[in-house]
This record gives sequence, C-alpha cells and structure tokens, in this order.
Amino acid sequence: MSAKKIFINTAAQIGGKISTVLVSILLVNLLTNYFTTGEVWLYNKIYNYLSIFATLADAGLYAIAVRELAKYREDTETTDRISGNVLTIRTVSGVFIVIAALGIATSLDGYNSPLALASIAIAGLFTLLGLVNSSIMSLLQAHLDTGFSFVSTTVGKIVNFAAIILIMGIGFPKSIIDLDPDARWWAFVAIMAAGLLGNLIMTVMLWWHARGRYRIVFRYDPQIAWRLLRESAPYGLALVLGVIYFKVDVIMLSLMEPASLADHSIGLYSVPMKILEVGIMFATLFLNSLLPVFSRSENSGDTESLTRSARRAYILLFALGAAMGAGLFVVGRDFLVLLSTADYVTPACNAGICSYTSYDVFRISLPFFVFSFIGQLATFVLIAKRRQSLLLWINAIITLVNIVGNAWLIPVYSFYGSAIMTVVSQGILMLLSLFFAWRVAGFRPPILASIWLACGTAVSVWLAWFVFSTYEPNSTLWRFLSHSFVLAFLLACAFVPLLWREIRMARQH
Repeated sequence: MSAKKIFINTAAQIGGKISTVLVSILLVNLLTNYFTTGEVWLYNKIYNYLSIFATLADAGLYAIAVRELAKYREDTETTDRISGNVLTIRTVSGVFIVIAALGIATSLDGYNSPLALASIAIAGLFTLLGLVNSSIMSLLQAHLDTGFSFVSTTVGKIVNFAAIILIMGIGFPKSIIDLDPDARWWAFVAIMAAGLLGNLIMTVMLWWHARGRYRIVFRYDPQIAWRLLRESAPYGLALVLGVIYFKVDVIMLSLMEPASLADHSIGLYSVPMKILEVGIMFATLFLNSLLPVFSRSENSGDTESLTRSARRAYILLFALGAAMGAGLFVVGRDFLVLLSTADYVTPACNAGICSYTSYDVFRISLPFFVFSFIGQLATFVLIAKRRQSLLLWINAIITLVNIVGNAWLIPVYSFYGSAIMTVVSQGILMLLSLFFAWRVAGFRPPILASIWLACGTAVSVWLAWFVFSTYEPNSTLWRFLSHSFVLAFLLACAFVPLLWREIRMARQH
C-alpha cells in the first residue's frame, strides 16, 4: 500500500476538515456577535449533549469496520456484506438514540425548554445523517478512496454557512431579534436547521459518489452483525467514556457554580474547548488512513512493519501537536479576539481579583495536542492488534480521574480548573495507552526524537516571545499574522531536520 495513497487519502480528509474548521471559525464569530453568551452556551450544549448519544450509536463500529474491510479488501462479496451490515446497524441505532435523547431531555433542567427540545430534535437528525455519512466513509477509508469527501464536506459546509448568513442578514436580522423574543426563538431554530441542511447535502453527495464505485445497500446478516457488535462493543464503550470525560466538565460547571455565573463561565470555556476538540480531529483523520496499513501488517504477521509505521507516525504527530499547542499558547489571545470578541480575553476584575478568560484555557493547554495525538496513535495500534478491550479500562480510569479532579478544582478555579483536568487526564490517557501498546505490540516511543521535538518547541516559543517583545503591531490581525509567521518559521527550523531524516529512512524501506 503506497505512501502516496495514504498521503492523498489523508490530505483529502484534512482538506475537508480545514474547510470545516474555517466555516466553524466564521460561525463562532457570527454566533458570538449575534446571540448572547447564554444562547451561545445553549447552542454548544445541545451539540455536546447529542455527541454522547452519537458515540453510543456509533458503538465503535467505524474503526472496527475499517479494520475488517481492509482485511477482506480483495473479497468483494465479503466487503459488501460487512459494509451493508454496518450501514444498517448504525442507521437503526441512530434512530433509537435520537428518540432516547429527546425522551431523556424532557426530564433534564436546561434541556427541557421548548427551544432546547426543538434544537435537540434538529441536532438529532443532524447526528443520524452523520452516522450514515461515516458508514459510507468507512468503506471508502478501507480502500483509501476518500478523495471525494473533501468535495462533499466543503459543499455541505458552504451551504450551511450561506444559509446562516441569509438567516442573520435577511430572515432574522439582529435588530429584529433584539426587540422580538419570538423572532429570536425562530432565529435560533433556523440556525440549527441550517446545520442539518448542510449535513444532508454532504451525505447525499457522498452516497452518490460511492454508489458509482461500490455497492451501497442496507443488509442484515445476523452472524456478521453480531460479530461486528461483539468486536466493537468494548471500543464503543471506551469511546462513550471518552466523550463523557471530555464533556463532563461542562455539566459539572453548570451544576456546581451559581446559576448567575454558570452560563457565563461555560460560554467562556466552550469557545476554546471547541477549538481544541476540532484540532484533535486532524490526528484522527491521519490515523484513519493508517489503520488499514496497521491492519494489513498485523494480518500478515509483520509486527516489525507495524511498529515501524507507528514510530514514523509518532514523530509526525508529536511535531504537529507541538506546533498547534505552541501556536495557541503564543497567538491564542489574538486568535480569540479575531474569532469572537475582546470580551472572551478581557478579565473582569473586582477588588483586585480578576476572573479567568478563554485565553487562560489556551495557555494551560500547550501540551494538550501532543498528549491527544500520541494517545490516539497508541489506541489505533491496540485496535490493529485486536486488543481494543483494553481501551475500556483505560478510559474508565480516566473518566473517574476527570470527574474527581473537576469536583475538586471547579469550586476553586472555576472553568480554569476544568481546563487543568482536561490536560492532566489527556496526559494520563497517553501514558496508559503507550504502556499497553508497548506490552501488546512492542511499540516503543522514540525517546530522543521526543526530547528533540519538546526542546525545539520550548526554544521556539521562547525565541518567539523575545522577537515579539521588540516588535508589537497595533493591529490585531497584523499582529496575529506576523507572530504566527515568526513562530512557524522557528518551529520549522527546529523540526525539519528530524522530519527530513525520517523521510529518508522511510524511502530506504
């Protein structure tokens, strides 16, 4: 399986994710200037709530399906049966999960208002379409044929963005919703529906493309369906726990802080956390392309090839995670101002005591991406080795640590304490995953390369701050662009020699 196909496959998905990120950034800017902080919190809260149910409906099937489809790639009949069963299982489970999400929401304070329930219903359909879309993607992923996903994702996001622009500019201008509560209600529902429209366009386009290459049909074979469910159940539960530990801090903030402060704190916390959540998907997309490679090495009994591929992925992901973390640490304040408003980075001070801001979350999250990316790599190694059951125990431990830590830190540090626990939990998750990847697959992280990249990041950040102290443009946009360029240049000087060495070694093999 050529490196070129892996590169094209990953590049197409990253391109689609970049279009998603760009639209998400623009949407955050629009929403934070259009809605109140409480309404922005409600928007994020709805999607956070549905994300837990989406993970339940997925049941870990995506990664397991990619692994199994890659194993039988040359057997068309078997791959048709597997992909058809995956599509059926995820669609049916998606319908039940959406109904369950609505039913549970009716008994939860903060989720049972008419506006929240209407939004959950719309976001539920959004989630259902996402499950169908990713079922098709699992088949394309196993064949390293996801290039068209860039087109479908980009078109879907453009439609979503255009619809919201029309809603805000023509349907429900801010001057109207500020005076009419009913118009504000319908504006919120319309913006939720715009996301559903974009997802519908994306799914229909991907379905149309895939049908021209593969058989996309709903099938149910009890033997295959139950085998897939048995294989995916431990990983699915691990994913649910992962979502809980990543989202539980928002729920605990809403319960542990006074009602007068909770919505404001969550609004400040949700914006940077959404950026972190989007960022970790870059590693997921890359590793989804590598999973068929890992699986084939495992199926052929070539453990050395698997660990060699994992080592190269480790260095690339460490470099990418370090660069992203350093970027948010150095230019995160200006990024937030450009993304939303200055209110998100301006502390409120009373009697000499100042509150935390969204930028404080970025400052504490410098190592977050490295922890997340390397932890995901170890997870995919375990999946390739068919030891995904270990992930259930790992995530159970991390979820417990996260809940206890948030209960301890939130009363003292508010959402800043939640940010601390997110980073700490991710670090522990990485260490545990690496330990089991070593025990199961013999994968050992390259220590010298890790030290090189960590020291290179630290020196680059220090030099960047030194340069910035002598040159500080007044324009926020120009300061963000110039500082980003300087930091990128310094990181490139630090990382390129090591990455070039790895490329040369890869060509030798």
